[in-house]
Amino acid sequence: MRLLYLPIILMILQTPVGSCRSNAKLVEIEWKEPVTLPAYQDGNSIGIAGPVTGIIDDLFLVGGGANFPQKLPWEGGKKQYQEELHLYQLTEGGDCIYWKTIRLPELTSYGCSYSTSKGLVLAGGEGANGISSAVWLLGKTHTGITVKALPELPIPLTNAAGTAIQNQLFIAGGETSTGMNNRFFSFSLNDPSQGWLELPSLPYAVSHAVLQARSVNGRQELILAGGRARNGTDTSQLYAETWAYSLDHRTWKKLGKLPYALAAAQAIKMKDENILLLGGDDGSTFTQVEKLLGAIQHERDSTKRVELIHKKNELQRNHPGFRKELLVLPAHESQWQFAGSVPFDAPVTTILIWWNNNLLLPSGEIRAGIRSPYIQIGQLNRSR
Repeated sequence: MRLLYLPIILMILQTPVGSCRSNAKLVEIEWKEPVTLPAYQDGNSIGIAGPVTGIIDDLFLVGGGANFPQKLPWEGGKKQYQEELHLYQLTEGGDCIYWKTIRLPELTSYGCSYSTSKGLVLAGGEGANGISSAVWLLGKTHTGITVKALPELPIPLTNAAGTAIQNQLFIAGGETSTGMNNRFFSFSLNDPSQGWLELPSLPYAVSHAVLQARSVNGRQELILAGGRARNGTDTSQLYAETWAYSLDHRTWKKLGKLPYALAAAQAIKMKDENILLLGGDDGSTFTQVEKLLGAIQHERDSTKRVELIHKKNELQRNHPGFRKELLVLPAHESQWQFAGSVPFDAPVTTILIWWNNNLLLPSGEIRAGIRSPYIQIGQLNRSR
């Protein structure tokens, strides 16, 4: 077994680094040998981006999502949406033991997954038929999974940010079939007859953001951070913004910025109400690729067009990967802090999950077009 000890150290500094202040805390994560996802028929496990994932009781689920099983995008490969859902039993020690594979009710990826006391909820996302508004509730039996349809989202959404407070679900932003979205909705699993209720709009239209809840002086608020916005034929806008939504006052308040613009990161709330953010795309390669795609679209000279395509393909082929840093937004504070880094290729477009003092990080994209075949498992050595 591979044991990697990752100290996350928040040191007191005389001068803040970037926009991150400091705080004297020490957290250690022990990253175990990762679990490899089941292989396809060709014997290879290539992973998925935008997976359906979450926990029902002590059952961990990961599947759906999208990948390029034949060829990479710059080689002419086509994105495929997957229907398999893999089920794992979780042990008290945080081990992840494969049980069985079933089929999802529909092909879906890049949607929101919510682990709740009533089951795993899947909302929105996209598949072979486009962007979806479907919402499903998955439950656990001794032999497998039950599937129940819930009231649909008011609009089809993909790449939205989602989180839950007990059995209250929230979904923010995302992309529609016509562009970016700044709408914000909630849904109560305890009273589903109300359907999805609209809340005050986000401060900006955004996709690929993180949304997490925390309690400040006994009052619940939602933290929205980062993300990006497509901008027609121009390059996308990446955000370093952080905002807090008060559930009591139904208002948004601006907090301190991330140290850099960041999209498609993962975040969880720890037991002490600190929010831990992992990885993300700072756009350094993504923006260059977008600029080249725009240039290719407008280039009329066939020779120059081929040169631009080659340059774009080389950028994607040699993608350096995404950011490995961990950031923490401490409870009762408004400024992010650096908190170390992970010792593996950090994925984007997946969901970081907390279970029994363990972190579960399933699959996701680790470079352009390339998915991680692993479930990374980290154990917090201090109770958080």
